[in-house]
Amino acid sequence: MAHGPDKLPPPGEPNWWHKPLHAICLTPAEAWRHYAPWRTGEPGEMQGKKNWQLPFWAVLFPYNLTVAICWYFVCKLFNVRAAPPPVEAFEGVPANARE
Repeated sequence: MAHGPDKLPPPGEPNWWHKPLHAICLTPAEAWRHYAPWRTGEPGEMQGKKNWQLPFWAVLFPYNLTVAICWYFVCKLFNVRAAPPPVEAFEGVPANARE
């Protein structure tokens, strides 16, 4: 990043497996789209949705969807949010730190 945008790698296909890792919680609609065994047009979903895995989805889909929805309501109830990046991560002073 210090060398400018010309040195950044080209953007690739998003990693379907990491979507739940990059968000604190998925909304019920996002969880439905992500965990459904059928194709929903989600970016990168061909990495994780294969026909040979369909028998596993009979168990995994209800389980994952139930856990995701319960976790969503826990996040809303207790106001769980992502931690802000540390000040050391910024090259300059962040806009919300100027006082």
